[in-house]
Amino acid sequence: MDSLAMGAGNVHGHTHYASRDTKDWYVILRLAFQIIGIVYGDIGTSPLYVYASTFNDSVKDGDDILGVLSLIFYTLTFIPLFKYVLIVLKATDNGDGGTFALHSLICRYAKVGLIPSQQAEDREVSNFRLQLPSSRSLQRASKLKSKMEKSNFVKFFLLFATMLGTSMVIGDGVLTPCISVLSAVGGIKAATDSMTQDTIVWISVVILVCLFMVQRFGTDKVGYGFAPIICVWFALIGGIGAYNFIKFDPTVVKAINPRTEALFADVGHFTVRSIQLSMCTVTYPALLLAYIGQASFLRKHHQDVGDLFFKSIPHDLYWLMFVVAVAASMIARNAYGIAVVFVMTLTSSFVVLIMIMIWKIHIILVILYVVVIGSIELLYLSSVPYKFDQGGYLPLAFALILMTIMYIWNDVYRRKYYFELNNKVSTEMVKELAASINFSRILGLAIFYSELVHGIPPIFKYYMTNVPALHSALVFVSIKSLPISKVSGRRAVPFSKDKTKRSLCIPLYREVWIHRHEA
Repeated sequence: MDSLAMGAGNVHGHTHYASRDTKDWYVILRLAFQIIGIVYGDIGTSPLYVYASTFNDSVKDGDDILGVLSLIFYTLTFIPLFKYVLIVLKATDNGDGGTFALHSLICRYAKVGLIPSQQAEDREVSNFRLQLPSSRSLQRASKLKSKMEKSNFVKFFLLFATMLGTSMVIGDGVLTPCISVLSAVGGIKAATDSMTQDTIVWISVVILVCLFMVQRFGTDKVGYGFAPIICVWFALIGGIGAYNFIKFDPTVVKAINPRTEALFADVGHFTVRSIQLSMCTVTYPALLLAYIGQASFLRKHHQDVGDLFFKSIPHDLYWLMFVVAVAASMIARNAYGIAVVFVMTLTSSFVVLIMIMIWKIHIILVILYVVVIGSIELLYLSSVPYKFDQGGYLPLAFALILMTIMYIWNDVYRRKYYFELNNKVSTEMVKELAASINFSRILGLAIFYSELVHGIPPIFKYYMTNVPALHSALVFVSIKSLPISKVSGRRAVPFSKDKTKRSLCIPLYREVWIHRHEA
């Protein structure tokens, strides 16, 4: 659920950034392979520590193991598989995912942004098209849209929630690589008693430095480099899980009977279909086998819960599994703690707004989603405060610092925009100034940049009153960023001299005001 690294560019062998809607299954399979190395490292390495963190000291009752396995099974089924893969991935903003993408999508269909820079032309370059809803759904969506647009509280709340959610993902990502790598390297202690904790820490530091050094190669190369490692990891944990299940306690399948976000943000790099394919065919089955196998082993070895993952590995595969575990933990990025549970809940809230206002689906389906998914996530959210004093405050502290920086920047930007908007120079004022001031005319072109999409910025008034000279041609330029991840070739304009690293732009607005003086 990494919210960073949203860069675009050409990919060696194919341009998947310009082919997100392709029907070519060859491309989809290649992306599905890459995605295993980019997206699923975090959730894939969770078997390293889930049972150990659930049972702090030892297992007092064997039935508790079934309860934990049941919770794991239904959490994996309803949250990553059902919620994200089947529902949330459809709420992408022109192919991009994440908290900001959801906020941007909502802002495009309701004027809930704090900067009034929306225009009808923006929709012409969007690849998202509204569906024809029923009259009742349209009426419900219109009422919700009207109430949101009239409420300043809603606008600020959506902005704060978006910033907080994104900041929490970043704050959690600061700590997670350390946790994952330490958990994997700590497996050495299970094989030898001569390894001290300090040595493990320094080995982890070296691995983390190497990990961050390879990030500069970009998503494409990192994906192809990491994917084989994670594929081997999934094959091993799935195979060992099946072995332990058969050998120790097959009755743990009773846990399937009910007893009482990297994913979304990374969709901008791949296709929805490739994510769904890799999740359903590789990640989900491998994780289920791994957790079921660990539960079977734990039912017979209660005392090994603290080091369950490595204790449950067959002796002949121990060192192979250790090496792959360290490599996989280097790739992993997110631990599911306070920050991520909050972001999952926030994502569900935004998706409900999108269901009603944009998708306009039947209200019964919306209620069903809220009851099933919302109840599970609120249950997790209610439990995480217990970890606050056990280190859970760290990602929250990072998130608050990042959110403060984001809000200050946004506030200054809004103040600047509204100043220009409220102090626009009318053409009549320009004519008055031109008539009242004795200007010297010079040949050439003068360009004035402004955030305004329409109108003459106030900087031009200050220029005219302080510089007694005008160029023969005056051009007012504004650059507007739109949340569009795919640009068709006929509309794209190269914006870089380096042909290997092309930046693309769309010539949307050419607002030019030219004043010429003939001598």
